[in-house]
Amino acid sequence: MNRLRSTRIGALSTLLLLAAVCFPRVAPALGLEAIESGISQAWTGNAYLTGLPGVEGTITGSEAMPIDGFWSVGARVALLDELLSSNAVLSFTPALEFGLGYYVLFESGRVVPTQIETATGAEDNQLGRGAARILTIRLPLMIAYELRFAGGHTILMGLSPTGVFRVPAGHVERRDDDDDLSDLYGHFYRGARFLMPEVGLGYRFPVSDFFDVTIRADVGASIVDMMDPDLAVWNGMRAALGVRLGFRLPFAGLLRERESVLRVPNERTEPPAAE
Repeated sequence: MNRLRSTRIGALSTLLLLAAVCFPRVAPALGLEAIESGISQAWTGNAYLTGLPGVEGTITGSEAMPIDGFWSVGARVALLDELLSSNAVLSFTPALEFGLGYYVLFESGRVVPTQIETATGAEDNQLGRGAARILTIRLPLMIAYELRFAGGHTILMGLSPTGVFRVPAGHVERRDDDDDLSDLYGHFYRGARFLMPEVGLGYRFPVSDFFDVTIRADVGASIVDMMDPDLAVWNGMRAALGVRLGFRLPFAGLLRERESVLRVPNERTEPPAAE
């Protein structure tokens, strides 16, 4: 036991030492530019309405055009600007997004978007087992190539290995009081359904010295849902259009000194370099 404890302490000490050595080298390459907050409207592809084997016409209880609102908060960090062209920056914008929606569980085990008013609709003349309000928590980790022009105008193109996590949010509607809706919640994590790779395209413009605005469109797909042989390929796809405000706080740039500051000596405290 003592030997195991000593081994763990030694490993932890080694990691701390590596962090202490590496951080001063990595930190100058980072530049916190802004704290971002925004809203968006997102459409989710729902191909469960028509075309299923043995089902004719439209399936009620399944929402045709699920569009949900999201609120986001995150940060914008500039990376590798010195390795790219003079007007290009590689940026990293991690964020958290929150949205509410309803989903219905059918007897077949399928879970699809719905509205609480139609949650007791029919699937091939069979009532859904129940519906629940779901809080969707998204974790987009967008890495974008940004072209920055005079005046602070920017065009960005990015990729994100987004994670999507859904949890119960209170309101539950059951067909029968004793219906078990645990399959509804488990559906969201079955087969890595919580992974949704995305691409993004945006335009940013300054409003003042203190904040800017980014208009961004994102398109992502649940690989698991798209591979369902019974549904159209766009099932589970997500398209969002949103606006983000970037607040340039006083501590922006603490992790990276500007080149102009590094190259100009302080005449009061630093003597000129010897020739």
